[in-house]
Amino acid sequence: MLRRDWENQLIICSAPLILRGDKMSKRIVLLILVIVLLLPSVLYADIDTLWTRIYGENGGNNTAYSVIEAPDEGYIFTGYDAATQSLFIRKLSSFGDLLWMRTYPQMGLFSSGVFIESAGSGNYIIVGDIGGNILLLKVNGEGDSLGVRIYDFGGIEYGKCVRRTLDCGYIIAGSTDAYGSDDDMLLIKTDSLGEIEWTQTYGEDGEDVAYGVELTDDGGYILVGGGSYASMVRLDSVGNVITKRNDGSYFYSIIKAPHNTFVVAGERLQWGNPVIYIMKTDDQLIRINYRTYSSSGWTGARSISPTTDNLGYIVGGYTDGYWFNSKIYIMRLNTIFDKIWDYSLGGDSDTEDNCFCVRQTSDGNYIACGDVEHNHLDALFMKVGLVQNAVEDDSTNIPTNYLTLTSYPNPFNATTEIKYYLPTNQNITLDIYDLLGRKVETLYDGRQPAGNHIAIWDASGFSSGIYFCRLTSGGKSKVIRMTLLK
Repeated sequence: MLRRDWENQLIICSAPLILRGDKMSKRIVLLILVIVLLLPSVLYADIDTLWTRIYGENGGNNTAYSVIEAPDEGYIFTGYDAATQSLFIRKLSSFGDLLWMRTYPQMGLFSSGVFIESAGSGNYIIVGDIGGNILLLKVNGEGDSLGVRIYDFGGIEYGKCVRRTLDCGYIIAGSTDAYGSDDDMLLIKTDSLGEIEWTQTYGEDGEDVAYGVELTDDGGYILVGGGSYASMVRLDSVGNVITKRNDGSYFYSIIKAPHNTFVVAGERLQWGNPVIYIMKTDDQLIRINYRTYSSSGWTGARSISPTTDNLGYIVGGYTDGYWFNSKIYIMRLNTIFDKIWDYSLGGDSDTEDNCFCVRQTSDGNYIACGDVEHNHLDALFMKVGLVQNAVEDDSTNIPTNYLTLTSYPNPFNATTEIKYYLPTNQNITLDIYDLLGRKVETLYDGRQPAGNHIAIWDASGFSSGIYFCRLTSGGKSKVIRMTLLK
C-alpha cells in the first residue's frame, strides 16, 4: 500500500506540468510514470536460473554450441555428442523436458554442430565440421535429415556460421589452411541445395579465422573474426573486399541492427587481459559506438543477439577466467550498450564453464547453451529470466483464470510452506527440482478442487542450495525459486 500511495502522489504532483503543455515536462512525467510502473518488478524480481539441464555421458567431452527457438514449442540445440562422437540435435520443451534427440554417427566420426539457423518452412540449417572438413546439414522440425553437404578444400576446414541469403541459398563463414601453413578466413556461397556457387579466402601470414557473417542491404556481406588480417571485412555480393578494419580484437558474433548498422561481440586485450568488447558500425565498418566490460579475471563474449523488442541486446560468454577457470556469463544491454543486468553461473575451482549462445525467447526470458567442466565437459542447456521473490500473499484478489505459486519462508531452514491457487478443478503436479534440473521430490500428483492450497516441503534430508518448485496444470506452469539454508 505504501508504494501505491507513493505512485498516486507522483501522478497528482505531475498534473500541473501536463496542463502547461510543456513538451519537455510531458516527457519527464512519462519517464517517471514508466519508472513507477516498472518499480514493482525491479523490487520483487531477480534474474536467475529458471532451469538447467546437463548432458554428459561416458565421461566424454560434450558441448552445446548453438540454440534457436522452435516455432511450435521449445528450443533446438546443436553441438557435439561424445557417446557417438558426432553432431547432435536436441529439442527441449519450454520447461526443459527432453522432446527428442538425434545424433548422426552415420555421417562419420568427429562431426559437430556449431551454428543453427532457420531454413524456413519449419526446417533448420546447421553448419559445423566433420573430420577436418566443413559440414552443412539441413533437417526438418523433428531432426530428420533433408540433406548433407561436406566441403573439402584439401586442408583442415571449420564451419562457424551460416546465414540464409535472399535467393534462398546460404553463406557460410569459417576457416581453412588449404592455401598455406596458417588458417585463412573462408567464405562459401551456396545455392538452396548446398551446391557451391563461389568461395573466397582472406588472410595474411598468421592465423586468420572467420566466426560470423551477416548480409548487408546492398547484397554484400560483413565477415567477422580475428587474426593478423582483419577483425571485420566488408565484401560485395561475390566476396570481393570493399574495406576492412583490424583493431586487435576478435569478434565471435555479429547481428544486423536497424538502418543497415551492425553490432559485433567478442574480446580484446585491455592492460594485458581479455575483456568483453561490443561495437556498432555502419555498413562501411565506421565505428558508431563501442563499450568494454571487464571483471576480476579474463572475460569475453561468444554470442550477441537482439532482444525481442529490438530495444537492446543479450550477450553470452565467460567471466572471471584465468587459464582453466571461468564462469558462464550473460548480460542484457540497452541500445547504447549500458548494462541493464548481468548473471553468472559456475566457476568452481579449476573448471572452465562457457556460454556459447544466448537468445531472448518469446516469453521474455532467455535460453542459453554451452558447457560446464567437472572431470570432463558436459553440455549445458539453461533458461534464465525473472524469478519472483516470494512474499506472503493472502490471495484475496486473485484473477480467476490464473495459477499462482508462492513459498514462505524463503530462504528457509528445513521446511517451507508452499501456497498455490487453482482457478478450476484440475489435475496438477507439484514437483521440486535441484539447480541441475533434476527432479528430487513430487509433493502432489493428482486432481484438486479450485481454490487456495498449501503444501509443506520438508527439506531436512537435502543439502543447502537453490531449488525450484514447479506447479503444472492444464498445459500451464509456474516456477518459483527457493533457497535452503542450514
